[in-house]
Amino acid sequence: MAACSPAASAPRTDPSASTPALRTDRDPLTRRFPGLGNFAQAHWQGWPASDPNVIGPTDIMIQALVVLSKEDLATIKGRYIFRPGSPPDAQVKVNEALRPYLPAAADWQSNADFERHVKTEAYAGLVRLDLNTGTVFLHVVSG
Repeated sequence: MAACSPAASAPRTDPSASTPALRTDRDPLTRRFPGLGNFAQAHWQGWPASDPNVIGPTDIMIQALVVLSKEDLATIKGRYIFRPGSPPDAQVKVNEALRPYLPAAADWQSNADFERHVKTEAYAGLVRLDLNTGTVFLHVVSG
């Protein structure tokens, strides 16, 4: 992340200053997160993680709710052993525009190998899965 001062280098994790558009297009997520497979639907937002007025590369924050296909969910359930998120649900803070797409009574689970598989080496942050609905929550930053 390019920055000229400590204040400019601080990640902006809250997009409230200029609310990013709610998106449903698949291609950007498919390219960035191939581990999500051929997902059924996605609602997501992306915004600069730092001051966009600073010249140089800008890291991007992405927050998404992605519903996996039934086939991919079955494969993932067979490949990984999930445990309640640590701490359970406390880290799942969804942007206002995404709240309508949250699964009711989600039971967010985690698995470090699944998280690495989804994020790849290009992103850092939080990945959780609700095994009942097959919904993946992403709150990640490029890096």
